[in-house]
Amino acid sequence: MGILIMNYDDIFLFVQLIDRGSFIKLSLHLNIGQSTISRRIRSLEESLGKPLLRRNTRGLFEMTTEGIEFYNKFKFLSDDIYQYLSDFKQVQQFAGTLRISIPRAFFSVLIVPMLSQFHDLYPQVQLIFSYDGGEVDLIKNNLDLAIAVSPPNTQNCKQRLLMKSSHYLYASPEYIKQYGAPADLSTLTNHRLVGSSFNHQVNNNLTVMNNLTGEVTHIVYSPKLITNNAMFNLDLALNNGYIISAPEDLVKNEVDLGKLVKLLPEHSFGETRFYLLRHTGLRNHLEDIFINFFLLKDKTKKLTQNI
Repeated sequence: MGILIMNYDDIFLFVQLIDRGSFIKLSLHLNIGQSTISRRIRSLEESLGKPLLRRNTRGLFEMTTEGIEFYNKFKFLSDDIYQYLSDFKQVQQFAGTLRISIPRAFFSVLIVPMLSQFHDLYPQVQLIFSYDGGEVDLIKNNLDLAIAVSPPNTQNCKQRLLMKSSHYLYASPEYIKQYGAPADLSTLTNHRLVGSSFNHQVNNNLTVMNNLTGEVTHIVYSPKLITNNAMFNLDLALNNGYIISAPEDLVKNEVDLGKLVKLLPEHSFGETRFYLLRHTGLRNHLEDIFINFFLLKDKTKKLTQNI
């Protein structure tokens, strides 16, 4: 089978010719002679071994059956290329600073893996991440966006639930080997279970739901170790000494790698909700870029439509 040799620019020249409707219109649009366009179209036909146009003495043309098929195949490709070039040029124009408050666990699991790709695409965008815990105030803390684990009381921002993740208990295989795994809820408080706090308030009440029956149980306990950060908990579990309660989505990688084991899997231990907070007034145009790149799960539905 012979090698097909052609100038690919001529393919898109043919598409433009059909879109413009005449040699003279394309000639004026591209500022090149009609004879040059005609010669390149004939060269394309010779490369294909098929006629694409029927010409008449008045300089008009119509497509052959092969021409119609060829145009339909390459029209969408031509559109895609022009759209890509337009988007690429626009991307290079984005520049500025975006200040974002975000929980460490959310940042580590959902943001960090995509950061390098983001800056390849938007090299002139500066991202400033921070997180202080507690309630977030966009105005007071000079923030453009925030991811929060509780909705704010203030009315000076718009909020939207991004995701929610059920909590389960996890321990390392080494912990289970040394201390065993809790057989049921009644033996749970005999284990090294890390407690939690929020806004400096220790939570001594463990709310447990049986996912099969819907039954809810409240366990009062006095943990010896307490944190307010899911990443602290992850460090503790991976170092083999403790059982932690953690959002399922944020420890999925460790479970898949066999570094953590889910305990009492029929029971969930509450959930974490992540909210996206935005200003109600004039916004930084970079916000939509960040949201669509990092937070958009369903590509057919814009997060920014309703917030």
